[in-house]
Amino acid sequence: MHIENSKPTFEIEDGKRFHIPGAVLHGKCPKCKSDVKIDFSDDYLSYPDTNTPFAFSCYCRECSHEWKVTMQLNVELVLVDEKAAKR
Repeated sequence: MHIENSKPTFEIEDGKRFHIPGAVLHGKCPKCKSDVKIDFSDDYLSYPDTNTPFAFSCYCRECSHEWKVTMQLNVELVLVDEKAAKR
């Protein structure tokens, strides 16, 4: 499994659904070996912990198998030059 990140942004919906446009989890179903793709623009993390590992449930549409992977959502706060900041 690997995660593709094409955009460094996120959206929080209703304070509980964490969408990450551009982040896509790619892998294979451990049961039937079908390609599995989870796009976090559409799918979301529900009340995710930050900076600590958590279990995420995956689902194969081909054979209806469910399994868990361990992920970690890292949040970083950095200072930037005032001129670079959007106003």
